Amino acid sequence: MEFDNLEEDKKEKKLAFIKRLFISFAIGLVIFFIVFFLLWYNGVKSWVHYFSNACFASGVLLAGMGSLSVVKKEGFFDVAQFGLKQFGQTIKYSMSMKKDVGVDTDILSFKEEKRKVRVANWEGVVVGFVFIIASVVSSFFV
Repeated sequence: MEFDNLEEDKKEKKLAFIKRLFISFAIGLVIFFIVFFLLWYNGVKSWVHYFSNACFASGVLLAGMGSLSVVKKEGFFDVAQFGLKQFGQTIKYSMSMKKDVGVDTDILSFKEEKRKVRVANWEGVVVGFVFIIASVVSSFFV
């Protein structure tokens, strides 16, 4: 019975990965078409030039957003976030002066709580690099 649950979990994770991959690709295509038509409307160069530039812009944006989510999942911004949380709790405590509104000082438990709920967007990084590779390949034909 437990083996069936493992297979179902793997299938669910695979479907979720494919879903996030398609969502990232759809976002990349939207950015691509916006940039492509803005360049096409305002310029006189060949369409391959616009294709290359639009692929590069959407690839850099997707890879950048995905990379930031991966860095955030690893806890790079936790110290700043914990500091802001502590600052807010200190202000709240100083205004109310209640004993039950104490200030949290355990950053390790804060990091563990955050790590459980965060998801890294590796799909955005992968799709972004695919767009960048398409840009580099198409730039040879400009």
